[in-house]
Amino acid sequence: MPRSAASREKDRARVRAWRKKNPQRANANNRKAGARWRSRHRDAHAEQRFRFRSTERQRFAGIAASGLSVITKESLQRPELLYLDANGRIHRERELSAEELIDQWKRSQPCPTK
Repeated sequence: MPRSAASREKDRARVRAWRKKNPQRANANNRKAGARWRSRHRDAHAEQRFRFRSTERQRFAGIAASGLSVITKESLQRPELLYLDANGRIHRERELSAEELIDQWKRSQPCPTK
């Protein structure tokens, strides 16, 4: 027989109270459950990632051979980098990492004279 919404809500409240009272044990249970799930599904996810990467390579194969690159928001390996310049303007960087951007800025600065 299906349980009523009130019964389910009572169980949820009981679990919330237990988790609040025992946060370390609740976190440990979550870590164990996550590890079990990952160990069971690791192969399927790896295959999915490999399939996606190979289609990306095929799609951009002609462009890469010519020395150009196409960057889409989905193909970014990291999120867009937002930064302020010396005048307070916000810039958005999609291609360079923060370290590369800092190196580029240092190269553009005039050399100090001694």
